[in-house]
Amino acid sequence: MPKVAYFKNFKPWNVFVETGNYIDDIEADYWNVIRKLALFAHGQSEISLDDVMTVVSDASELKLDPIVDSAFAGNAATVESEFAKAMVAGTYPGIIISAAQRQAAWLHKSALAVAEGTPVSALLEGGFPRLHFSRKGAVEIALRNFSAARLVAIIDQLATAALDMRKQNSLAAAIAQRALLSIAVNAKRRS
Repeated sequence: MPKVAYFKNFKPWNVFVETGNYIDDIEADYWNVIRKLALFAHGQSEISLDDVMTVVSDASELKLDPIVDSAFAGNAATVESEFAKAMVAGTYPGIIISAAQRQAAWLHKSALAVAEGTPVSALLEGGFPRLHFSRKGAVEIALRNFSAARLVAIIDQLATAALDMRKQNSLAAAIAQRALLSIAVNAKRRS
């Protein structure tokens, strides 16, 4: 399956950071934006640049952080409500799982640093990528909830969910929601 990916060596920690998206996930997001534009401009004889800007700016403000942060903080109710909002907004579930994978990788790297003696506050203030101040509390809770070993299992669980979603696209939303709720439930079980 074609994928656009980017790898970068972060030499101070001797790790490679990778990010990427499958081409068909990008295309799914593209077609969701086109559908939103069609609905937004319904009944108009033509689509203006202002219409496009309204829809695109709305699409660029995806609210994935509350879903992911709630999962790792153990707040299943918020995961359910925010996930439902994302589905209604037309967000492809694979994008949410990708955000959860990035968060799990960052938490794992941070958990290893904490185990080596780095204060959590130093990670929250100076980590890479830098956290938005509004997320620091949820991330701190997540670091208390999960050991590095448990995060490895979650990374594997999310990878399996991503693959299952690709194999069974019609069940993608259910697979993604189940994976995120599983993380939220397991966050309550401290290691």
